[in-house]
Amino acid sequence: MKDGNIFRYDRVLLILLCAIGVFALLTAWVLEHILGLAPCDLCLMERWPYRVIIILGIIGFFLPAKKRSWIMLAAGAVMTVNVGLALLHTGIEQNWWPSPLTACQAPVFKEGSIAERLASMPTRPVKPCDAPDYILPGLPISVTLADLLLSVGVCLFGFISGLFLRKHYHSFRWGGNRKEP
Repeated sequence: MKDGNIFRYDRVLLILLCAIGVFALLTAWVLEHILGLAPCDLCLMERWPYRVIIILGIIGFFLPAKKRSWIMLAAGAVMTVNVGLALLHTGIEQNWWPSPLTACQAPVFKEGSIAERLASMPTRPVKPCDAPDYILPGLPISVTLADLLLSVGVCLFGFISGLFLRKHYHSFRWGGNRKEP
């Protein structure tokens, strides 16, 4: 099977993977820079898996067709990490558990001089991780919960697409073998 057609369905899956990553990062940028929502440290960590899946999608676009299933499976694994981060963040927002990150908590000032207290203050305003931001009034879905839902969807998309491509290119079947096309 020739790999010359740029619009093969496996490449379309990789383009879609990149588009989802760009959409998520662009949405975060708009929320932060245009709508003025300050991100907490967990919010900033939750952006990294989207950057990784964009890079994986670009790399996979230029790989041979038989290797693209591994890229999609890797994207599913990367998004599993983001599901964990978003679930942790959602639990912190809902007060199910405290934040394990010290950066997500308000600074505690010890006794000392005014100069020592000023020196120990953070350089930028710290947004606590337990303060949810809601983007649509009346809809009880915070930005973190929306990220959790998107992460679960992209995770499933990566694993299902990767298994589909493995079945197609590697004669991988649950019920037996299939001849290579």
